[in-house]
Amino acid sequence: MGRDRLVYAGPVGSTQPHAHHAFQVVLALEQTMLLGPGGEEPAPVSLAIIPPDAPHAIHVPCPFVLLVFIDPDGAAGRRLRELGVPHTPAAAWRQIAEARLLDLALCEPQTWAEADSLAAEIVERLAPGAARPRPMHPAITRVLRCLPDLLDGPVRLEELAALAGISAGRLSHLFTETVGIPLRPYVRWLRLQRAAQSLERGASITATAHAAGFADAAHLNRVFRRMFGIAPSDIVGWAEWIAPPSE
Repeated sequence: MGRDRLVYAGPVGSTQPHAHHAFQVVLALEQTMLLGPGGEEPAPVSLAIIPPDAPHAIHVPCPFVLLVFIDPDGAAGRRLRELGVPHTPAAAWRQIAEARLLDLALCEPQTWAEADSLAAEIVERLAPGAARPRPMHPAITRVLRCLPDLLDGPVRLEELAALAGISAGRLSHLFTETVGIPLRPYVRWLRLQRAAQSLERGASITATAHAAGFADAAHLNRVFRRMFGIAPSDIVGWAEWIAPPSE
């Protein structure tokens, strides 16, 4: 799990219809999956890109699949929005993915660097033409250094602006321009990363929620479900979480 994306490798089971606020790229390696938005008849797919907030379900379990979740508010997500992926039908999700990803060489990532490289290649194939990142402004450097220590409670733009020594409006603009994702979703991903690390250490859902700065377990569950379509309790005990190395 990185600052605006999550890469999952492993089995998936059947799900109830759901929607999450992230692009989801599906790459089934061993068996075709069935996805059906809304009341539509399930369609067989092995490659698909599902747009944010589009209802869908997995109707046939798959023993091994790669799922790449991309925050739609980040730089990569904004590029994927240019694809104009419709919410229905699932056939369109398959056609768009197959046109760009059919010859992608896939292997199970073992490290965050491999997972991040895979996600970057997928985004580049789907929506080529990444802009070069701008040099890091000193104020943004200070904010990024401070943010991990502020996750125990609310993170307020005005307080960060005071730490950075610039106005709140200037900080908001600079942060999005420099980091590639607005401050609020960036903080959300930081909290999800901390939650993943807490779960990996065996903490309870309630303890994890508090450790990551969520109001309670229900708040963590809502955010987790909205981003990934599952609750953290669904994968406790068998999933290995891999985060980027500390900078």
